[in-house]
Amino acid sequence: GDYLRMRGSAIRPKDAMKFLSLDTTLDQKGVSGSNVRVPDTGWNRTSKNKVSDQCDIDVIVGGMSRETFYNDYFMPGRPFVLRGMTPKTELGAFSKHRWSTTDRFHPNTKVSVGPTAYPSSTGQKHCKGDMTIAQLENATECPEMPGVPMVHARHPKKEDLKELYPMYNGNLYDRNGGWREVEHFFGPKPWEYHLGWQVFFGGDGSGAALHWHNAAFNILYSGIKQWKMTPPRYRGRTGMPAKMATEKVEEELDESISVVCTQRPGDIAYIPDYWGHNTLNSGFAIGAAVILTDDYQMTADANHQMTADANPRILFVHINKNGGTSMIRMLQDRCEGQYTSERW
Repeated sequence: GDYLRMRGSAIRPKDAMKFLSLDTTLDQKGVSGSNVRVPDTGWNRTSKNKVSDQCDIDVIVGGMSRETFYNDYFMPGRPFVLRGMTPKTELGAFSKHRWSTTDRFHPNTKVSVGPTAYPSSTGQKHCKGDMTIAQLENATECPEMPGVPMVHARHPKKEDLKELYPMYNGNLYDRNGGWREVEHFFGPKPWEYHLGWQVFFGGDGSGAALHWHNAAFNILYSGIKQWKMTPPRYRGRTGMPAKMATEKVEEELDESISVVCTQRPGDIAYIPDYWGHNTLNSGFAIGAAVILTDDYQMTADANHQMTADANPRILFVHINKNGGTSMIRMLQDRCEGQYTSERW
């Protein structure tokens, strides 16, 4: 029952009641906060969205040990948000003033845009014409898609990273940066595993349609991002633009099987394997994300086993099923002095 009552448990109250007759509604109820103002990073903060500070998953202020991550979030498959772990210098590098000094990300730079980050993956198309970043900032409409906010996403090259993270010379794994948490949680040399990096930015009302993939970390640098997440059992994909998908999800998705959370600039969000999620941006939003490969995630298991207690305590419960007696005899023979037999 403890796992079912954890905030962000993949077993939602609806299923806990249906299959286990346990009412976990109050345990899973998020903290309802007041409306949140979009922080000032120099970019357009105007938003038509009502932004609440509600979060149904754990928000951890400060750091988290690798042991806690492994036992409380990685193994149970629970999402969370780390608050206050992205340095101010890194946040400042994504301000409008700072981007105005760059070449690749200057507000006058033209980029490809679409109704979602990767339109082709959801059966949609890019806008026929490119837009400047300044046009994206001000939620300029694509002529052939009126009323649909646009967003840009890319897999950054080395030259991009050097402009985005000059304080680290483009090294995402710098020990002073926000992305240091990836190596902290999963182990050394993440650059050897070809992780899926992406950078994205879009105007008010843009975001990501409902989709799912391997576990990911996401840092927000500007704007506000509202997340709607569903556990693997209820994951899904949509071909709708983000705002339309958000409205549809709000109307039709059973609230008892989903969780919501509002991400602020500097927050690091962790989304476990195969959790469905869609996002909605308020104000001009800039963020970056990394999708973790299966083989890299396995290093977390390996590192945990190396540091775990060499002689863990095991509780074996015999429920008088076939084969149980032979297992007990094996424990008695091979674990002399360590196996205790009792009747309850």
